[in-house]
Amino acid sequence: MRLIVLLLLAFPSAAVAQGWNDPAVVALVSRGVARRTELQGDSGIRSWHVRAHGVVLFLARLGEGGAGTPRLVKADELDVEVYWSAPGLSKQVIRGWRDRRYLPTDIQYHRDHLGIVTDGYGPRIRIGDGDEVRNVVHPLSEEGLAHYDFSLRDSAQITAGGRSVILDAIDVRPRDPASAAVIGTVYLDRATAELVRARLSFTAVSYLDPTVEDLTVLLDYALVDGRIWLPWRQTIEIRRNAGWLDLPYTGIIRGTWEFGDYDLDVAIPPTTFSGPAIGGLRQAGDSAAPWPEPFDRVLVSVGPRVSEQEVAQARREVARAIERRMTAGSPPTRVAATSVSNIVHFDRVQGVALGIGSRVAGRGMRPEVGSRVGVGLADGRVTGGLVLSTPRSASRAPRFELYAERRIRDLSDLPVMSRALNSLTAQESGNDHGDYAMVEGVGVMVEVPLSPDTRLTTRVGWEDPGRLGISATSARGTFRPQVDLGGAGYWLGSVALATGAEGETGWRVALEGGTGGASWGRATGAVQMGAPLGGTELQLRGYAGAVTSEAPTWRGFVLGGRGTLLGEKYRGWGGRQMAWGSLEWRFPIGVPVLPLGDFVSTGRSAVFAPFVAGGWAEGGVEGMSWTPTRGVRLTTGVALELFYRLLRIEAGRSVQTGEIGVTFDVGRAWWGVL
Repeated sequence: MRLIVLLLLAFPSAAVAQGWNDPAVVALVSRGVARRTELQGDSGIRSWHVRAHGVVLFLARLGEGGAGTPRLVKADELDVEVYWSAPGLSKQVIRGWRDRRYLPTDIQYHRDHLGIVTDGYGPRIRIGDGDEVRNVVHPLSEEGLAHYDFSLRDSAQITAGGRSVILDAIDVRPRDPASAAVIGTVYLDRATAELVRARLSFTAVSYLDPTVEDLTVLLDYALVDGRIWLPWRQTIEIRRNAGWLDLPYTGIIRGTWEFGDYDLDVAIPPTTFSGPAIGGLRQAGDSAAPWPEPFDRVLVSVGPRVSEQEVAQARREVARAIERRMTAGSPPTRVAATSVSNIVHFDRVQGVALGIGSRVAGRGMRPEVGSRVGVGLADGRVTGGLVLSTPRSASRAPRFELYAERRIRDLSDLPVMSRALNSLTAQESGNDHGDYAMVEGVGVMVEVPLSPDTRLTTRVGWEDPGRLGISATSARGTFRPQVDLGGAGYWLGSVALATGAEGETGWRVALEGGTGGASWGRATGAVQMGAPLGGTELQLRGYAGAVTSEAPTWRGFVLGGRGTLLGEKYRGWGGRQMAWGSLEWRFPIGVPVLPLGDFVSTGRSAVFAPFVAGGWAEGGVEGMSWTPTRGVRLTTGVALELFYRLLRIEAGRSVQTGEIGVTFDVGRAWWGVL
């Protein structure tokens, strides 16, 4: 049989968008409701059968504001047999199921996350076995005509099944923004009023699980045998937060399905439809049939990067449909922390420092309000801040932020370890890896997304760096001296162009300048990139910067020891110009698997990575403990990443001194959360 696939990657505009609830649009939607009701009862086709292939991903996004790249935690591949028979009977049977874990997890999905959407959800939408969304009125239902506003956005003419088809893109929004409802876009075949495509999300009050931040549904249909539009491709993404505590973490469940050739009007025994709606295998690994492709190859075609682009485009469509004019209930207030260490940490200037914050999420045109307050138990200093910003949006609209803050900041732009581990080493052995200044400031920031991966950020404000001393006492050992990084206040302006999130694959260039007692400038650049080499990977990290002689002391540069040049004295080198780079060759190696429960193990692989690093610094600063390198300093060493790459051990030797340094920490990707 023939399967005509409609691929709408770009939907050309052939009609001027109309106003909401234009009579012609309402008439088309009314026909769509009637046709959809007719198809669910008697479509003219007695039955159909199809095989569906699905990949369900569980990802973790680390980064404030959802800026980090999603990291794959677990992947499931499913082979599902789907049956349908008039009037509206359907059954799914999981025939094949395999999975792979990339990070420790014991996640178990709702059963309907492992199946497809056969009837477009019927008159009432239910997702997550009713725990996530339940009884939301479908826009193409009899109730939906009174529940929603409709507006024609675009039209396009295509050829399918030997006939010309005009598709109308119709934006949908609830008449009551505070109700549980759908928002998004449906695409109808103008001649038959059948649903051909849908890009849907929901108002916040629709989500019954308070951890659900967003749920996006992508449904695409194909014209089968020139007779009927049937499911061809589907993606459903659910984004969850950390619950009552607002951490820079988002959990993502994303299922993507593709359908094979349909068999129409086949004889299906009535007993097929008995039992649960989704039957078959109950867990992964039970299927005996061989899979046609290796798991890694499957993830290349439908893995995180591919599906992320599709969902991002759908989210932009939803944002455009509501035109930023909707408010979905009252914005929730949550306890907030940009990392675990912002709740409690230890350093030599404050001792034990406690902090807490809150965030009121903005929706529609309401601003997002963030606040934070903290106190050091050893020095009594109070820190904190207040931020007013425009809501984060799936569209590429500029984001504005007005802030006032008083916080303790480290001298270096290059983080060398997780803050949680630094708290432990500082408290237990007097080994604090920070050099701190108290920075008070106010200003405004504007972030302009130039593409899904690239953003331009500008900032204007006032900063005043203050001197800090040592107030804490460690259990053992003695702290390094705390250098004086204080100075006069100044007006500051900066501009930065960046791709990726901090600490991830990408690059960043920045220019900043200030004026107060004197005028000064500073330029920096950073890069992190990887390149496959057979079954291995080359990874490059680099950083360089220069600052004029009139700049504040705390805007200088340091390197040496942990995180930059192992085997060298920690932060023994520095100045007003600096360049550093590291190149490592990453080899996957097999390791014994140690079970840690029914669902978690230590993992079957590790990474062995020889590396070489080099650094250079010039332009010494009087009174500082670091000095220029007078040439390039080199370190060679090896790294080992274990336990799903959560733990990293490094050993390096200085070429110049022969000294050896060894470090241990969690993986760099987790530093922002800890």
